Amino acid sequence: MIDFSLTQEQQMWQSLARDFAQNKIGPIVQIIEESNNLEMEPWDFCKQVFYKGAELGFTSLMVPKELGGVGGNCIDLAVVLEEIGAVDVSIACSYFNLTAAMSLFVSRAATQE
Repeated sequence: MIDFSLTQEQQMWQSLARDFAQNKIGPIVQIIEESNNLEMEPWDFCKQVFYKGAELGFTSLMVPKELGGVGGNCIDLAVVLEEIGAVDVSIACSYFNLTAAMSLFVSRAATQE
């Protein structure tokens, strides 16, 4: 039988991502969704959220530790993205694109420099 329980570290990522999504992403999503301004640039509102997510380790989650990343795995990333996606799928998709692509580039082509 397969055990689908989250590890303590994954539970920590889940809690961190849930708090981040609800308290940082949620208010921005509400502003964007309630606006009737077709000239609005969502990136102007989301930029600081992406920087904060990067500070929390979301964008380096799957980068190996020896290359300066968190050293997580696909399940860790899925747990984080699930919590972000519960608040806003488009931001979760953007984090996925950044995290998955960047970690592959870094882990396969990076040097210590």
